[in-house]
Amino acid sequence: MAASACSPLTVEVRGTCPKKDDEPEWVQIADILRGRIEDGTYAPGTRVPSVLQLQEEFGVAVTTAQKALTALRSEGLTKTVRGMGSYVARA
Repeated sequence: MAASACSPLTVEVRGTCPKKDDEPEWVQIADILRGRIEDGTYAPGTRVPSVLQLQEEFGVAVTTAQKALTALRSEGLTKTVRGMGSYVARA
């Protein structure tokens, strides 16, 4: 696959196009956010971007951004406080 065919999400996560071009955008966004948590960009206890902020940053649908945040929550990387947002649970 040529570099021009890569989505911006794929390039940020991996630096090159993946062998599989069918990875859902929510997985790619979750990978990016996971990387930011692991490298300390988002420290424990800090708020991660909201669904609307993710929608704007990555140019995706609200449901796509929600799926990415749900994945991080299910992995125990974030905690959600109703009405307050999602916060990093651990680095």
